Amino acid sequence: MNLFKNIIRVCFIGYCLLVFSPNTSAETQMDMQSALFQGQPMQREGSGTSWLPDSSSMNAHHFKYGSWDLMLHWNVYLRYTNHDAGSDGTRGDEKFDAPNWFMIMGKHQFGDNAAIMLRSMFSLDLLTEGGKGYPLLFQSGETWHGRRLIDRQHPHDLFGELSVSYGLETGRNSGLFLYFGLPGEPALGPPAYLHRPSAQNNPDAPLGHHWQDSSHVTFGVVTTGYFSKHFKIDASLFNGREPDEKRYDIDEPKFNSASMRLSMNP
Repeated sequence: MNLFKNIIRVCFIGYCLLVFSPNTSAETQMDMQSALFQGQPMQREGSGTSWLPDSSSMNAHHFKYGSWDLMLHWNVYLRYTNHDAGSDGTRGDEKFDAPNWFMIMGKHQFGDNAAIMLRSMFSLDLLTEGGKGYPLLFQSGETWHGRRLIDRQHPHDLFGELSVSYGLETGRNSGLFLYFGLPGEPALGPPAYLHRPSAQNNPDAPLGHHWQDSSHVTFGVVTTGYFSKHFKIDASLFNGREPDEKRYDIDEPKFNSASMRLSMNP
């Protein structure tokens, strides 16, 4: 049975590499204006409404569709990982797998000072990693069949983000923004590890993932805020519960938590 699953995974990975193979004419270092933070570079956009340094790289496939700017970027890792401590089967595990994620974004500019953005993020982790995810010693967070996952990183939901946002420039290098996600990410903590430059070539979630990023897939979030060139303040109402074990569905949205965040970009 395990051999059959591995064959299916290899076929899936081969298909992804064929369909989404990098096209050097389409993959570019983005040089666009942010939709959320009008007048600022798109490189500043992190997950949700978070900020990254302006020097962050944002390589993606860039397309035009009428008045819309479209962008696709993705990661698929083919790997064998062994976290079987002591090689005796008492703790940890080994696995042949393929962590992955795909992101599609659409931006429509209204004049020089306003824009709307549609953003979606998907993962086929449940297909490639199975319900209990991949081996990662000392990692914990979420459950599978009602049992806490320990020494494993859980698979991500099929829908990691489905959001719509609006940015308005109100002055030189300053403005307002509004964000709604089902799911999305509230104004709480740093950009999720998937969006941090340090994760660009690292398929493993950091061990601090569930302390720092536990709200990065939140079914129900609305955020509003104000930004200037160097400072941003945003506040959210959101669902404070992590997603359930049904990775392919959309959980019922709730707004039972609140947060506020102050960011600085020097």
